[in-house]
Amino acid sequence: MIRAPRRLLMWVGAAVLAAGGFAFMASNSVAASSAGQGQAPVTGYTVSNVSYSAEQGWGQANPTFSVSTVKFIITANSTVAPANNEPAQVEVTLLGTGATPLASPGTVTSWTIDPTTHVGSGAVVANVPATPVSQITGLDVEANQ
Repeated sequence: MIRAPRRLLMWVGAAVLAAGGFAFMASNSVAASSAGQGQAPVTGYTVSNVSYSAEQGWGQANPTFSVSTVKFIITANSTVAPANNEPAQVEVTLLGTGATPLASPGTVTSWTIDPTTHVGSGAVVANVPATPVSQITGLDVEANQ
């Protein structure tokens, strides 16, 4: 007869331990967070009025002209903020056989937003690695916000 209460006590003890463990698991909390998906158009920029500053090399048998500065106007292809705002970063790379494949930072100056069309534009100046004019085949401009 004494065995029955011991077994009962063992089962009750096991139940208490299980309930206690469950209570600790049930008390965990997780901070609120957000998740989602969205989309927006990417409008880009237009580059115009490109000009190159060329300098003649000295101390050579046949001095060549090399480009060391590129200037142009960059215009947002959007009339809605924030896409018509000034780009946060502009990188300029000369392309060609003698060009150094190195993106040079461009400095945006005098960014304005036309009050009528709401189009933003500004001048960009970039100092690039000196490259002989005859070896330049193109210009790569990357701009982003």
